[in-house]
Amino acid sequence: MLKVESVSKAYGGRPVLNEVSLEVASGETIALLGCSGSGKSTLLRIINGLIEPDSGRVVFRGWDLEGDESYAYRREMGYVLQEGGLFPHLTLEENLTLLARDQGWSYDLRLERVLELTRRLRLPPDCLGRYPSQLSGGQRQRASIARALFLSPPLLLLDEPLGALDPPVRRQLQDEFKELFAQLGCGVVLVTHDLAEAAHFAHRIVLLEAGRLVDQGTFVELSSSGSVGFQTMLASHRSLPC
Repeated sequence: MLKVESVSKAYGGRPVLNEVSLEVASGETIALLGCSGSGKSTLLRIINGLIEPDSGRVVFRGWDLEGDESYAYRREMGYVLQEGGLFPHLTLEENLTLLARDQGWSYDLRLERVLELTRRLRLPPDCLGRYPSQLSGGQRQRASIARALFLSPPLLLLDEPLGALDPPVRRQLQDEFKELFAQLGCGVVLVTHDLAEAAHFAHRIVLLEAGRLVDQGTFVELSSSGSVGFQTMLASHRSLPC
């Protein structure tokens, strides 16, 4: 479904990504794992078309994505920023239906989708008229996932969506979201620096260091691979020592 081919990016002459290639199959969840500055979020933004690579290309569902074509395919990807990215001046319902209104969906169709997603993501109906500041941290993250899923995208991009939450809430949402992604069958690319989160969510872990893809595989495969970077992470038990 998604191919990233030899993508490189530099800012001010400083390389951020260096010849990174990877593939994501339909229904597969991969975790981009690495320290801050390893290039994880930059790679996610290139996949989403928010920034262009200096070299290399992204192919999504057979489309060679570059330049002005990016807006059309971005609508086929759900994207969740760090800490959710809900618009503070819009109610929860307005946030959820933003893209659907732009696409000309009828009110009845929007309402049907709102009710379906709030049920799936366990958001109480009385939240719909509230603003993001009136929601709990867990509710904001559920709402961010619901907005990303509103148009039923085949690919979901998550940039450390649970990083700001307390551990008990984070663990609960990890379980719920993993079950939800399996039910929906969408591809997922998750950015994280937390090894436990990567192991929990991902069919495959992609390890980035200083802008390079240095290893990839299942948690079991990487645990036995002898990769120095992965063994360092594994020794920390929970997250990268960065």
